[in-house]
Amino acid sequence: MKLEYAGEVITSEVGQNESGKFIFNQEVTLKQDNDRSHFEIIAHIATDKGAKYIAGVIKLAPTELVQQEGEMIVIPLIKCLDSDACCELRVDQVTS
Repeated sequence: MKLEYAGEVITSEVGQNESGKFIFNQEVTLKQDNDRSHFEIIAHIATDKGAKYIAGVIKLAPTELVQQEGEMIVIPLIKCLDSDACCELRVDQVTS
């Protein structure tokens, strides 16, 4: 699985671990688009044959990130076939 923001891949690819989770443990930087009120990070799964599928979308509001700076937050994935799928992330720093 890889994560993409604004058409650019923002993480290296990671595989599923033994408990069925994708652990990225990578730092990413998001720049706010003035045309949008939120960030949309797309999770892509690639097959062995090279096909790429959208696994889900992580939608983040900048105001939520500011309020949660320095903490772990859990965000449900949208546009995902698994209704229980979520993303847990740590917001280290928010700058304007």
